[in-house]
Formats: sequence, C-alpha cells, structure tokens
Amino acid sequence: MNVCEKQVFKQVFDNWNKPLQRYLLVRGITDPSDIVQDCFVRLWNNCAKVNYEQVGPFLYKIAKNLSIDQFRKKQVRLKYKNQIQEPVDKQDGQFQLEEGEFKERLEAAIESMPELSKEVFVMHRFDSLSYKDIAKVLGISVKAVEKRMHKGLSHLYRQKILKKR
Repeated sequence: MNVCEKQVFKQVFDNWNKPLQRYLLVRGITDPSDIVQDCFVRLWNNCAKVNYEQVGPFLYKIAKNLSIDQFRKKQVRLKYKNQIQEPVDKQDGQFQLEEGEFKERLEAAIESMPELSKEVFVMHRFDSLSYKDIAKVLGISVKAVEKRMHKGLSHLYRQKILKKR
C-alpha cells in the first residue's frame, strides 16, 4: 500500500491519531493535538519515503522528537522568565524620595547649562527630535547640533548627574 494515496493516508490517520495522542499525554504533553497534526504533516511530506509497514514507528519517532523540542522550548522560556528582574516597587518611600531628589538635581543642572546647549539637549532628549531635525529647526548644521549636545552632556557629567561608563 502506498501512503501517498489519500484513502490510505486517511486510514493511517484514523488508525494512529488516538494512539499518538495517548502516547503524548503519557509523555506530559497537555495538548497533544498540535503535535499529532505536525506528525501527520511530516508523514504526508515524506510519504514517498515511508513504507506502510513503517508508518507506526515513523509517527512515534516524530512525536517523541517534537515532544522533546517542546519541552526544551519550555525550559528556555522558564529560564529567561526567571532571569527577568521584578520592577522596583514604586510605592517604596525611599525610592520616591531618591527619585524626587534626582529630578530636582537634573532640572537644576539643565537650567544651569549654556543656553544653546540647553536648547539642543531639551529638543533631543525630551522632544525626541533627531539631530537632523534639530538642525533644520534651528537653522544650523548637524555638526553644530552634535557639538552643542556634547557640551550639554559634558555639563551633566561635571554636575555628577550622569556617570561615565
């Protein structure tokens, strides 16, 4: 019998669908229907290579490999999920106090910047304009915008608002 014939393939599906699902349930797969479907898709794609007598072992081998793949993917997701740090509790009084103090220091440092640097810094960091857009708005070159931004950042480093990496 040729597995590539639709009638034979339907018969194979009817004979092996439930046993494969039970096999995957025993292996710990909670929803085996997707994996079983993938097994039959792979069988159909390789039907010319698989003899009718080899269908069972072929399907079980694919089911086993796909279940292992799914388990590995879950392990990777769990590993990275556990590595994600919890956000800082914004209700913490100490955090709010430090955040307020930092904002005050930042505002004071920006106010004490040279006027040209302050203008470029605010447009870039707070208004999210690109250097090119700032140059158009101010009627200066992109290089001049870069220089003014550098001066503004240097000022913040000197004020100890920013730390060098």
